[in-house]
Amino acid sequence: KLWRAGAADIGVAACSACHAPNGKGNTSAGFPSLSGQDVAYTELQLKAFRAGERMNDQAEVMRTIAARLNDAEIAALASFISGLR
Repeated sequence: KLWRAGAADIGVAACSACHAPNGKGNTSAGFPSLSGQDVAYTELQLKAFRAGERMNDQAEVMRTIAARLNDAEIAALASFISGLR
């Protein structure tokens, strides 16, 4: 659900809005491809954004989004992303 629709109740936009429905991203806009990414790596990166340890996101977009996600939501997103092709 988070990937496709986001979560208005916690102020999180759909991941697919920036990273594309198939996860291929939008390189011209600076949104990377996530499709098929390793689950553990994706979880680690989302948690690093949430903790403010990773700061290469333009306008703090990923830090703001990740700060609103709990561990279960991050795990679910990482699993979903790994299956995108």
